[in-house]
Amino acid sequence: MSEDGTAKVWDAQTGTQLLYLPHNSPSAAAAISPTGNAFVTAGTDGTVKLWDVQSVGDLLIFLGGTTATTTAAFTPDGNHIVTTDGGIGGTIWDAQTGDRLADGKTPFMTKGVSPEGFASSEGEVRTTNQNTVVAVNPLHANVWDAIRARNDVTPDNLDLMDIMSFDTFRYAAFSADQRWIVSIRDDGTTQLWDAQSGEELLNLSGGGETFLAAAFNPESSRIVMVSEDKTAQVWDVPRGTRLLTLAGHEEAVTDALYSPDGRRIATTSADGTAKIWDAQSGRELLALSGHAGTVNRAIFSHDSNRLVTASSDNTARVWNL
Repeated sequence: MSEDGTAKVWDAQTGTQLLYLPHNSPSAAAAISPTGNAFVTAGTDGTVKLWDVQSVGDLLIFLGGTTATTTAAFTPDGNHIVTTDGGIGGTIWDAQTGDRLADGKTPFMTKGVSPEGFASSEGEVRTTNQNTVVAVNPLHANVWDAIRARNDVTPDNLDLMDIMSFDTFRYAAFSADQRWIVSIRDDGTTQLWDAQSGEELLNLSGGGETFLAAAFNPESSRIVMVSEDKTAQVWDVPRGTRLLTLAGHEEAVTDALYSPDGRRIATTSADGTAKIWDAQSGRELLALSGHAGTVNRAIFSHDSNRLVTASSDNTARVWNL
């Protein structure tokens, strides 16, 4: 996705551009369906478009909006698309027909959808594989049930849980086993919640640390958290104790995540590098340099053997690990 109004699909093996998906405004988000047969793209002109991979990018469904659509993602079953629109609200759509199923009535800063239950940060959406959506608005972390939206449930009844705070949330994530939610407030306070009851279980920043983002490991037993002190930290979830500090970046860490096999952690940084760490020992395994600007995000391939990094130098790079 790009500010030039396009999203592009690339061959992960060769780097060849496969698809060109145009919008009439800057593209704010893009996601692939769980089956790999469709893409959803969101534009700042308020549009959400669904594209068919087999017909080389032909538009299947056009979903119109009136405010800037900033994020879009599929639920893990592929039946729904969840969007947020410029901080005004969140919407659940039928991915087959394009019908609007439900709207959130409160302004959401973030949303995210991930079969693995990964994080919901500013400008993203995440769900569990049971199609539960976590969305963050300025004073609440709301949990939605996307399945119930299918049955014409009113927006008022979509909330399963409403976690209150006196400070604004910036980040939230489900654990892979859907037992826990980790949230980070604007002051850096990081809390662990019971995903069923909404009860606060742990405060993970009692030592004065300020965290910016977090991700669970695949076993839901550890969390890697981005700290403002140029490090990432690994914490034990049940006990709430710090296990590892990943230090080595020269500038701020921007992202941290576990590989799908749980054996490695990737971090990205404003120093223009990404690093790979042993998830058990915290030992640095690889330093990936070559970007000419801040490395903002990273994602592992499903087999954990490759890493894709996205940089403010207007490039994405694929690394063999």
